[in-house]
Amino acid sequence: NRYMTITEARKITRDATLSKGQTLTGIEPSATYNVTYFAPQLRSKFGVSIQVWKEKIRRDANDRFKKMKRDFPNAEETKAVPPTALFSHFQGIMTLSFADLTKSMVVSVSCGDTVCSDQELVDLANAVKKKL
Repeated sequence: NRYMTITEARKITRDATLSKGQTLTGIEPSATYNVTYFAPQLRSKFGVSIQVWKEKIRRDANDRFKKMKRDFPNAEETKAVPPTALFSHFQGIMTLSFADLTKSMVVSVSCGDTVCSDQELVDLANAVKKKL
């Protein structure tokens, strides 16, 4: 909840049916990684997720961001979250990833394309960035 509340996610996406969902499968939350997921009413669709990595040093955050650029499907650079971010889209899920190297942090904000628009994804990511 530190980076995005359910109220903020509902307001930005204009989807009042979003609810606190289970954590995403794959990476377990730890001292250096956490995730928040807001589920849509139709659970077969993807809602909104915020993944945050806090690395020990700036170089590790930069390396993680470069790896995302290499590994995320259809990744392309964008200035949607200044100074630079990555946009990727795969199987109905849009993701904006960005790094704050001064804080050694990397963030990925994802949204199902039936839950939010491109602009709402940008608004979600910028709202998270303001709270880093």
